[in-house]
This record gives sequence, structure tokens and C-alpha cells, in this order.
Amino acid sequence: MHENYSNIEILFLILTITVGFGVISLPKSIAEVAGTGGWFTLLLTTIIAMIVNYMVISLAYSNSEETLYDYSKKLLGKKLTLIVACIYAFDFFLLPTFVLRNTSEIIKHSILLKTPTWILTLVFLIVIGYALNRGIKTISLVCQIYGIIFILSGVISSIFIFTKGDIYNILPIFDIDSIGAYTKGIFTKSAIFSFMGIEFISFIPLSKKKNKNISKYAFWITGFIGLLYILVFESSIAIMGVHDIVFYKDSVIATIRRVELPFLQFLGRLDGIFTISWLSSIFCTSALYFYGSVHFIGKIFKGRINKKVIIFIVMVIAFISSEIPRTVDAAENMIEFISYFGLSTYIIIPFILLILSNIKKNKKNI
Repeated sequence: MHENYSNIEILFLILTITVGFGVISLPKSIAEVAGTGGWFTLLLTTIIAMIVNYMVISLAYSNSEETLYDYSKKLLGKKLTLIVACIYAFDFFLLPTFVLRNTSEIIKHSILLKTPTWILTLVFLIVIGYALNRGIKTISLVCQIYGIIFILSGVISSIFIFTKGDIYNILPIFDIDSIGAYTKGIFTKSAIFSFMGIEFISFIPLSKKKNKNISKYAFWITGFIGLLYILVFESSIAIMGVHDIVFYKDSVIATIRRVELPFLQFLGRLDGIFTISWLSSIFCTSALYFYGSVHFIGKIFKGRINKKVIIFIVMVIAFISSEIPRTVDAAENMIEFISYFGLSTYIIIPFILLILSNIKKNKKNI
């Protein structure tokens, strides 16, 4: 019997798993392709993400009290479902592994200059491994606490930063001749990666009794995330300028470091506060994805291996895998690969299952 989750829990999970590593370099990546019109690129990407998330949630909701593995067996059969489970387990393993590696690189080069990245990654994995052993409800509770803090601090700080910027840095707001560049920006690694996360619903069952209207709520929370991304983008280029921001991989942190709060001395280092909030989001995102990997590995082996053993093995392999890229660029290239590979669990497989589910329902109605 699966645990039930309230709509509030689901919405906070969507928020915390989506807004993670990708936001840190979002202004740079979008500005490189779309310039000051990057807000329009993000708007288009947000609309697409809203539709995709609505589709994925609707699929899970229509198969009440079941995870993707359960209803996939009914739609695809056991053999194809096993392949699907392997794809999900692999994707859910890869993403947090290299997110943690890249996060460790950013921390090393911006805060802990003398600390080896492997130590930082190891610390992350130990904490996440402990959380996984405590269970998904514990992780969900952490996500709710972080989500409340994030909404309050993230929105307020982004608005404050924007007011400190130069309005001329965001001009021209829209150039009709650059519409091709704006559209091209949708397919960049950062744009795709920043909206991934709804895949977690593959191992979180929904209930028709307890999760009424969840599809609509998920639709609008995705819109809120998109508007927040636009605010982050606009505030960043308002401070840095579109021509300067492209030189900073950690463009959001670089922006925040240029802003001071003279009227609140205890918040004078806004970058420190943001870093803590950002690391909390990395924890939530990574923990949820690793939990998904453990879930699907357990399904593949049909419960023959103890869950704690799977968690330990996954953490060990994740640590080893995270150290395979020898350079920062190689680690970043892995994120690019994961972004495009992740489309299989983000869009392709759910879309196929949704079509098959509708066909099956239509046959029953005939």
C-alpha cells in the first residue's frame, strides 16, 4: 500500500525539485542565446513546461493510487516496463550525481578554495544517504520547510536586486528581428534543465480522493516557477549587463555579490544567505532524484535486495561516478548530456503512456 500525499505536499515537491542547480547559471545561458530578450525565451519555455507538467500529473492522477511502474505494466507489459524502469533508475541516478559534482566545484571556487571537491561531494552524499534511510516523508517535510523559506526570500530578494539595477541594461526588451534567437533559446541545456523535476511523480502515487484538482495546481505552480526565473534573469542582467553576465558560470551568485543591503547589516552578505538557500534546494532535488533511483532499482529486483543495501550501493557508485570527469568542463558536459537524456523521462515516456492510457479507456467505453 502506497503512502498518500496532500496537494500542498505535492506542490512543494514540484517547487523544490524544479528550482535547483539549473537556476545558478540560467541568466548566463539564456543571455548568450537571446540577449536582453531572454525573458521571452523563458516565457515560451514556461508555457511548454506548464503543458508538460499538466500532462504528467494528469497521467498519474488517472491511475489513482499507483506509481508509474504499476500502471506501466498494464499499458506496456512486464518486459517493456522493465526497460522503462531501467531508464528511470539510470536518469534519476545520473542527474543528482553530476549536479552534486558541479555544485561542489562552484562551492570550491567561490567559498572553500582549499577544499577538494571530492570531500564536498562525499559530505553531500552522506547527508542525502541518511535522509533516504529516513524515508520519503522526511524528505518531503524538509522540502516544505525549504519551500516556504525559498518563496519568501527568493521573491523578495529578486525584486530588491532588480530595483538596484540599471533599467538601460535590460533594453531592448524585445526585438522582432531576434525572434529566431528567442525561439532557439528554448532548446538550450539550461532552459530544459531548469524546468525538469516533474518526473518525481513517477514514484509518488496520487489519489483521486485526496488530490482533487492537482493537475490545475501543478499547472499554476509551474507558471509561478517560470515567472520567478524571468525575475531572476531580469534582475541579473539589470545589475550585470547582458555583455558581462555571459562571463560568469555562477551568474546568479556573481550578481548577488554586487548587491549590498546597507540598511540591514546582518544581511550585508546577501550572497551567503542565497548560497545557504541554494544548497538547501540542491539537497532537496538530489534526495528526491536518488530516492526515485532507489525506488526503480527496487522494482527491477522485485524487492529481493534490502532497501538500505540499495541506498548504500547507490551512494557509493554515485561518489565514484562523480569523480570520473577529470575537469570542470567535463563535469558540465555531463549535465548537458543528462539534460537531453532526461527528456525521455520528462516528456517522451509519459506522453506514450498517456496516449496508451487514453486508448485503453476509449476501448472500455465502446
